[in-house]
Amino acid sequence: MTNTDELVDAQDAVWEWLAADLNCSLTRSTMLRPEPSAILLNTGGILLHDNWVRVYGGSGGGPDGIPCIAEVNGFHQPAGADRRPPAGLVVAHDVLGGVFARNGPEPRSHGRPGRPDEVIYFCPATLAWQTTGLDHDRWLDWLVNGGAAGHYREVLWPTWRSDTAELGPRQGMSVHPAPWSAEAEDGFALPVRRPVPLQEVLDGHVASCVRLSRPHSGALGTVEARAAHTLPAVRSGR
Repeated sequence: MTNTDELVDAQDAVWEWLAADLNCSLTRSTMLRPEPSAILLNTGGILLHDNWVRVYGGSGGGPDGIPCIAEVNGFHQPAGADRRPPAGLVVAHDVLGGVFARNGPEPRSHGRPGRPDEVIYFCPATLAWQTTGLDHDRWLDWLVNGGAAGHYREVLWPTWRSDTAELGPRQGMSVHPAPWSAEAEDGFALPVRRPVPLQEVLDGHVASCVRLSRPHSGALGTVEARAAHTLPAVRSGR
């Protein structure tokens, strides 16, 4: 078994031909040294809160499964010690395109709130980053032990469990009217929710920020849609 120090120091080009899951683990260790989280190095990722939240791991679940953290953050083979995201590292997404990111060493210089290494959240309802006050380990503990239930209470709808259960790990929910819009705040229009590639939801958030002249302060992650799932639109009163 290769220990963590050996993984962190591995730079040999021989790793290029190894399976993608191992290379993702190596990339993950170079991005967040010196204390790579065991859950990220040793798992393909975690689906939490009835498939609502996807926490990314070191290896991912293959082309049709949850992507690895290297793919989400745009780090490609071969892994290298210079592969550090300057603004921060996307560590999880939710089905509405909310983004959990771990801050880099200088969040203020990138227009992000919070402390270095703090996990922050990009909220689809406000198109803005929010602080959590938690470092990565405490955030993960909070998430695993029921924190998501309170965090998402206001955006869940009556059939959300059955609707999200059918989503693939690279899919999200497109919502119209958009959660940040005046129409959504007024509550006159019934929301229409449609399963789409998660990347489409993330790109929509970025486009909305640009259109409304709101800074989104860095990439929201990349989740390539590789698996095709066709599901009906979902209409509800919330």
